[in-house]
Amino acid sequence: MKKYTQTRRDFLKLVSSGTCGAMVHRMLAPAAGFIALARPLEAHAATNKILLITNFSGGCSYNVASPLSGVYQTRNPTVSYNATTGLQVTNDQVLNPALVGLKSVWDEGNLALINLVGYQNHNRSHDESTTILHSGDRSMGGNVQGWGARLTEQMTSAFGGVSLAGSNVFIKGGVNPPRAISDLSSFGESPIFYDNTDAAFMRDIRTGVLVDQRDAQNEAEQYSKDSLIRLQGNVESLKQIGATTLPVTFPNTGFGSRLRDAARLIAAGTTLNTQVIYTEQGGYDTHSDEKTRQSQLLTEYNGAITAFVACMKALGRWNDVVICTMTEFTRTMENNSKGTDHGAAGPLFVFGGAIKGGQRGPAPTDSDVGSNEYIKARHFNFAQVYGEVVAQMGFDANKVFPYGDFAPSPYLGLF
Repeated sequence: MKKYTQTRRDFLKLVSSGTCGAMVHRMLAPAAGFIALARPLEAHAATNKILLITNFSGGCSYNVASPLSGVYQTRNPTVSYNATTGLQVTNDQVLNPALVGLKSVWDEGNLALINLVGYQNHNRSHDESTTILHSGDRSMGGNVQGWGARLTEQMTSAFGGVSLAGSNVFIKGGVNPPRAISDLSSFGESPIFYDNTDAAFMRDIRTGVLVDQRDAQNEAEQYSKDSLIRLQGNVESLKQIGATTLPVTFPNTGFGSRLRDAARLIAAGTTLNTQVIYTEQGGYDTHSDEKTRQSQLLTEYNGAITAFVACMKALGRWNDVVICTMTEFTRTMENNSKGTDHGAAGPLFVFGGAIKGGQRGPAPTDSDVGSNEYIKARHFNFAQVYGEVVAQMGFDANKVFPYGDFAPSPYLGLF
């Protein structure tokens, strides 16, 4: 573990000698974007719209919204749901019975069920397909940039985007990338450095500088003191946001905690002006015993998302928030282990108070299923869906999805 022996006096000696520039930038700009905390919290937004991404990580099977096609039902005798066992929403499709909260949003007319969303020549690798979905770029080169980062480039707030699932390609690159954190309770210094010793060092130095009454001796020292003063205030503000009392109690689950934090970011309003939030729920790689495993996951998802919807309504933000699901691929027909394997395009949910609900594109038909290992049909490019939301938020969707094979239009009439 790295140990620091530098004292406040040593630090002030460095800054007064004009050599603090490199040190301040090293201390205030590690990978998690700590320099943003040393700037004033900004309260500027082009729009009050908010995008929440909920990624079913691992590849969620089509049985999140089972087709009622006779061939599909025959090919998936254990893992699929029918008009009796599922939550029927159309004459050709049912929601998974765990998703009672989404069924309520459907009944209110604010959930769009979009079928067979993917991209051309769908990649069936977890990592590679996730990279494509996160970047909107098939090159997967070393300098690939996330479309979340291209979106927040158009935002003025340093906290315009936040990933509640840590670092990933979605938030990679750009001049104002989304900030990666694990949870709001640690939205301070500890997760930003490699260990708590570094965080403690920064707190000690900041405390010493704040209580020092001596005037700054040069521009470098003034910069350092001003940054640390703002850092102190911002860390305290972020801690308060992390302790915000919400009007709805969230379930005490992993995904429940993440959506509680998302609600707190939204409740912070103009303090942060967070407009895009990325979350994940893992475990959807159901190669065996899918029905049990998917049911458990979607029960957790349903509890968290139901609380989130109720919270947004109580906060008066339901019409401002759009929730989109994501998953790297759907899955194959049922295998011999009562599970499914890697497939291609699949269903996607978009919901919120401003969404015009209903089915977009028919559920997979008998001919779509046929004797194929997995469904190869595709109705929509994923950038059509996310691009329409980005455009509704008031941003340039063509800059967020600039690559020709991921054109963000034509749109689906979600608003």
